[in-house]
Formats: sequence, C-alpha cells, structure tokens
Amino acid sequence: VSGVKFTDKITIPQNLSAASVLMKFGSWNATSDEEKLRFIYTQRWIDAFRQPWEAYAEARRTGLTPREGDPIAHFRMPYPPSESQYNQANLNTARLKQGGDEPSVKVWWVPEK
Repeated sequence: VSGVKFTDKITIPQNLSAASVLMKFGSWNATSDEEKLRFIYTQRWIDAFRQPWEAYAEARRTGLTPREGDPIAHFRMPYPPSESQYNQANLNTARLKQGGDEPSVKVWWVPEK
C-alpha cells in the first residue's frame, strides 16, 4: 500500500532468496473473509493461553477452535447444587426457559452452526 517493498524493509539471510521469503509470506495470505477470520480467531485463542476462560469464551462465541475436529461441546456452566436447595421454584422456571441445565445446551448468544 505504501509503495515500499517488503523485502526492502528486512535483511534476508544469505541462504534464502527474496522469492522464497515472499512465497512463504504469500502462503499465509487468506483467500476468503471466513479464512481471514479463522486466522484472527486462532491468534486470539492462542493469545488467551494464560486466560483459559477468555479462550473458552472466544471459541464458544465464534464456534471455531484452532484444531480440526475439536468442536465446543460445553456452552454453559450448570447451576450450582445450592441453587436447587435455596431457589428451587425460580431454578425450575429458568431451566424450562433455557431448554435445560446441561452443558450442551447453547446459551442465547451462541450462533447456531
């Protein structure tokens, strides 16, 4: 965009050619908007390594995980056992409205995929 070539800004080791460096960077370019978002979500998921709840929330929100075949199976936290002891009537009403209290039941903001 600025008119400056990428290879003008870096020092390439002698055993690598500029073409091989550009080819490698070119292979990282996404071809579609969905693929670009997948790259962003993957980097965000990796960045949240020290904050596992943040990584879980990001994967749950997007429905994507960095690993193939690793779908999110837990979308919600179950109510604590004390809730059934102290608030049984409201708990039953909430469970009916939400479709249950199982971890596999999606919360309202999770996209259907």
